[in-house]
Amino acid sequence: MTRWLAGTPQLMMRWRSPHLYVRAVLRAALEAGSNNPIKAQDLHRMASSYCDAQQRATAPPDWFDSAIAYATAHVAGRLSLLTPISNTAMGKVDSYTAGEHLAWVIAFDQTLDQIAHKT
Repeated sequence: MTRWLAGTPQLMMRWRSPHLYVRAVLRAALEAGSNNPIKAQDLHRMASSYCDAQQRATAPPDWFDSAIAYATAHVAGRLSLLTPISNTAMGKVDSYTAGEHLAWVIAFDQTLDQIAHKT
């Protein structure tokens, strides 16, 4: 619990990333459902649907890998926005899951925005 609380501000900062492709990957993972593993190729396809035609056309070749690296980076020990999963072989990631902490961070962020708009 302490690690979670200590890592929440860092997770919030990472969620608020200005990186378009990171946000697309995170939104796609949430669409798949909290704690519901989504295959990497499905996440890639779903994330691209959160981008418009120009954003897809101008995406760098490594957009997905860069977004995944950012989203799976650990803060406060073991917390990350996305968790890599392997159901096949050691060291081979085949799916990802958005944990409950990502949904909580987003809900908390939206609450803060609502409070800010009321004051």
